[in-house]
Amino acid sequence: MPTKLLSMGELIDQTWERYRENFIPLISISGWTMIVAILNVIAVAFYPSASKIFLNTGDITQLETFGIALYAFTSFIVAPIMNTIVFVGIIRMSISILSSRGAAVKRSLSEIKTRFLPAILISFMYLMIIFLAALIPLLPAGILGIISLILQNDTFLSLSNILLALGIFVSTYLAIRWGIQYYFASYLVVQDDEKIKPSLMSSRKLIDKRFWSVMLRIIAPKILFLLFGVIIIWVLNFVFTIIFSGVSGLNLDLQARLLSYTDSVIPILAAILIQPLIILSDILLLKSLKES
Repeated sequence: MPTKLLSMGELIDQTWERYRENFIPLISISGWTMIVAILNVIAVAFYPSASKIFLNTGDITQLETFGIALYAFTSFIVAPIMNTIVFVGIIRMSISILSSRGAAVKRSLSEIKTRFLPAILISFMYLMIIFLAALIPLLPAGILGIISLILQNDTFLSLSNILLALGIFVSTYLAIRWGIQYYFASYLVVQDDEKIKPSLMSSRKLIDKRFWSVMLRIIAPKILFLLFGVIIIWVLNFVFTIIFSGVSGLNLDLQARLLSYTDSVIPILAAILIQPLIILSDILLLKSLKES
């Protein structure tokens, strides 16, 4: 029997309750992101000093080059892989929690293997959809602008500017619209083992007739949880800035290096705490959409 869509308050309350009851197992999954933090700390340890980078006070050594390369490798390769693993793992654990099977960490981790590649593919498809939504409305203005430059025609240039203004408005609208409509595709792939194309269609079907109410329920809890994360980052940064400033004294290079450790680690610690809340909220909302 169809039920009413969860209200905003119910969604936040149920998310927090599940999070509180299963905090340790959820953090056991999201904590894998610490690998990124550890690699960042190692990279920063070998990173060139601030004076060497900005004042060009010496040549970069091989170890410093290693630090730069490791930081780039961690940011562009390791971090996306670990984020995907955590995303899939928390979704699978959330399913177990909601189905009363219990938060089994080993089972959730074992279920990542067969769903990792589909999760990567659907994430890529989702990003491409958003990219095309933003790009397509701007193409007429771009084409007309090129023609105006070739022909040196002010009329075409004026039309191009008008189309650009309209294109920015339309691209923003489409990016938001398609972003919300296809938002749950990745969850359906990981949760229900749907194929890529059917998951996109299923997500759109679930949302189409109640777009604005669903958008509000997707965005509002995340704003609340992210504000919680920002407060954690601010407090920890404030504490460590005072500590490191006292330890380093007037040595600006040492102070900059110590603070770079906090810049690498603290946001990741906050993400470890916040990511389960965000994913649990989405899973509860998706469950409510299916039942209503």
